[in-house]
Amino acid sequence: MHSRLYLNVLNQNPNVESCMAFNTQYSDSGLFGMYITGYGQEAPRLVDIALNELHKLNSFTPEEVSRAK
Repeated sequence: MHSRLYLNVLNQNPNVESCMAFNTQYSDSGLFGMYITGYGQEAPRLVDIALNELHKLNSFTPEEVSRAK
């Protein structure tokens, strides 16, 4: 099994060199983010790709929830 980022971003967009999500937890707050790298002239497209994937976080399949447990 592969992550959504691997399947939806890296596999389907040859101009994306890397893409990764991160999560940092503190005692009273946290930080979630995503970074994506590619060629400079592709920056606007990379932003669109990243935002599209972040918007998909509003729903999960039962399989994804089970895998995350």
